[in-house]
Amino acid sequence: MVENGHMADQTDYYVRTDKARVDEFLKRHPGLDNLLLEAYEQIHAYFPESRNLLEVITDPELGYQQLLVTVMTPCDIDEAMNRLDTFRDDWWLDNLWRADEKLLIDVGIE
Repeated sequence: MVENGHMADQTDYYVRTDKARVDEFLKRHPGLDNLLLEAYEQIHAYFPESRNLLEVITDPELGYQQLLVTVMTPCDIDEAMNRLDTFRDDWWLDNLWRADEKLLIDVGIE
């Protein structure tokens, strides 16, 4: 995606809660960069007012790391869950395989 004459990357669209940790994770899994850019476009279609957080989470029992996108929205919880369900049905489930179990997308309420 090109905006204002430069190639956009995930840092243009996501607030990283721990920059160093997210950057290191993305360095180990470079295939996620394009998926994150595409996901942003799709998320924005369903949650145009959202702020999107990006963080690395670790399963405490297995030590398995994943990248979590939390779509922070001012919607009430029912509306947010309905939009998330529609987003998943319309786009995410068809693209989930590309994440190789390394990317999760959820909603949070602001």
